Amino acid sequence: MMTKHEFPKSVAADFSSAVEATYQDLIKQAVAAERDALEAELLKLKKGIGASSMYTQGRWDLIGEFQDIIRARGNRT
Repeated sequence: MMTKHEFPKSVAADFSSAVEATYQDLIKQAVAAERDALEAELLKLKKGIGASSMYTQGRWDLIGEFQDIIRARGNRT
């Protein structure tokens, strides 16, 4: 049984936990959407590079590294 002083603290803690859980889900969704959009832009950039040269290969490699980083961050829990 809770005292009249413990009850408001308990309600506040429960409310805080519920709000935090709600926003964590929204933040995770927003981050995942942004990651997908960024990867899509990188793919567009990669497709736009057509000439075969050392410079172009370096850009392709860099884009691939960025994609790997984005994917790896998405797999973290």
